[in-house]
Amino acid sequence: MKNIIDTLLIKIGLMPTPEVEELSYLEFRRRISRETHTIDVRTKEEFAQGYIYGALNLDSRDPQLFRKLPKGRMYLLYSSHGNRSKQVAQQMRKAGFRKVCFLSQGLDVWEGNLVCE
Repeated sequence: MKNIIDTLLIKIGLMPTPEVEELSYLEFRRRISRETHTIDVRTKEEFAQGYIYGALNLDSRDPQLFRKLPKGRMYLLYSSHGNRSKQVAQQMRKAGFRKVCFLSQGLDVWEGNLVCE
C-alpha cells in the first residue's frame, strides 16, 4: 500500500522523484546476471549496429516503453551516451519501479564485445 501511495504522491508532484542509481562500467558489468534485465533504450537502428549480449531493445521514443514490465525486477538501462537511459530510468522510478540503474556515459565506455545483427 505504501508503494502505491508513494507513486501517486510522486505523480502529482507532492513527493520528489527518487534518484536513479548511476553505475560505472565495472559496476554495471558486475550486476548483469540472470536476476537482472538489461535494457537498451536506443532506436532499433542503433540496436542493430551492436548491443550488449542479452539486452532487450525498448526504444525510448515508444510511449508504451516500460508499461508491461514487472515493477519488482532489477533493470539495468543503457543508451549511447547515458542521457536517454538516465531519462528513462527517471521515468520508470516515477512510475513506481524501485530497482532501476543506468550505465554512466552509456556505450561510450563499454569495453566488451557487442552483438551485431
